[in-house]
Amino acid sequence: MLSLLALLLAPAIQQDLFVQPASQAPSSGSVMQYIAYGDAFSTGWELDNQGRKQGMRYSYPSGSQNSIKLDIGAFVPGGASAGLGVNVGGQVVGWAEDLVQGVQLRRPFYFDDQNGLQLIDLPQASEGWATGISTFGHSAAGTMRRADGLLQAWYVDLWPVMSQAVPLSTPAGWESEALVMKQDNGSSPMLVGGLVRDPSGREFTAVWGGPNGMEILPTPGTGNARLTGLSGSEHSWDKACGYFLDAAGHEQGFALELNDPVNSFVALPSLGGSWTRPTCMDRWFVWGASENSQGQSRAFEFTLDGQAMEDLNDRANTPPAVALTQVTSSGFGLIHSYDIEVNGVQYGAFSQTVGMNAWPLDSGAPTNLSMSAGPKGSPVAFMFGFTAGSTSVNGFPGLVVDIAQAKIAARGQTDSTGSFTQTLQVPAGAAGLTVLIQAVIPSHSITTSVTTVTFE
Repeated sequence: MLSLLALLLAPAIQQDLFVQPASQAPSSGSVMQYIAYGDAFSTGWELDNQGRKQGMRYSYPSGSQNSIKLDIGAFVPGGASAGLGVNVGGQVVGWAEDLVQGVQLRRPFYFDDQNGLQLIDLPQASEGWATGISTFGHSAAGTMRRADGLLQAWYVDLWPVMSQAVPLSTPAGWESEALVMKQDNGSSPMLVGGLVRDPSGREFTAVWGGPNGMEILPTPGTGNARLTGLSGSEHSWDKACGYFLDAAGHEQGFALELNDPVNSFVALPSLGGSWTRPTCMDRWFVWGASENSQGQSRAFEFTLDGQAMEDLNDRANTPPAVALTQVTSSGFGLIHSYDIEVNGVQYGAFSQTVGMNAWPLDSGAPTNLSMSAGPKGSPVAFMFGFTAGSTSVNGFPGLVVDIAQAKIAARGQTDSTGSFTQTLQVPAGAAGLTVLIQAVIPSHSITTSVTTVTFE
């Protein structure tokens, strides 16, 4: 039987997303977030043989070829759990079942390697879940069910010690849910996004932490909208994405700038179907799931600068048996986690966008051709030419570079991090010359985007 890993490494054509499963032998489940900063971590859940969710953390030590899978566990033996957020230190938040007065309920947890699974203390709540954690572990946010039965968004300080959760401002008689959060470090402001729900059940996009405290953002229609992603740019009060329901009840994606939501509002198209559901964003890009013309859910990337909508299955090195159905998180625009479908079964995976660069661009001096985030220990070649076109890669039918009459500038092998750098001497006569460069990893049928450089 062909393994999932073998499927994901099968040949594809002209694609620069290197997709990997969360572990070498994953069970069906989902990866909710993947993040890299030195070492890399991801979290989510797998299904056990009884179909119950089991929270997992996967770690990928820098320079190692292996991943390490850790079962997060639950507060009660045999209980279910799910990791929903992870940060650069491998700290995880989510929910885990606990026995409360004879009833198993979902309770929010905070996990770190030093203390293991810890219960987040919620005031006057019967159950709850944590949906996000800050980059360096200073805070977390989530939702609880209050004693009166209403849902309430909250945040909690985790550093220097974990405090009791604090409810976020919510109109009297309304509900609120925290779906996404952003805070880089303890000195940066915390943003929480999600929704508020009025007594009639209508839902409105909400954001907490900006200059106006809790703010309901304007979206089309009369409600039923939520905020699902916050920009990862350097400006803490920047962009957000989410979706609302149209008159037919279909999800419609949007993006906007938080400081001017009315004039910056952008409605996202679909991939040919009736709905689009953003889940995350970073700077000028929005990701999530959208219906295509065949009625299938597909992972998408939407570029705000240029208004371009793309099915990420057209870029990922996956064979026909594998489909990227949804982007579940993004990190700095280069790494993503996905829900993927293999012959109808859902698994979790992550990807890295294989990139290349040439620097410096001085004629008569050395320049470095570099490639990053590719598969480890794989042959790589840098191709160059002077005009756009196509050139077949010898020995790999159907694999082409997007440069006419391309020639090899350098070749080598990626290291344990999937990177490769080659230093070349640029002739003095190259001043003013424009060159097209593209990296190729033939063993995985990966070609990067074309980089155009002009030497000075």
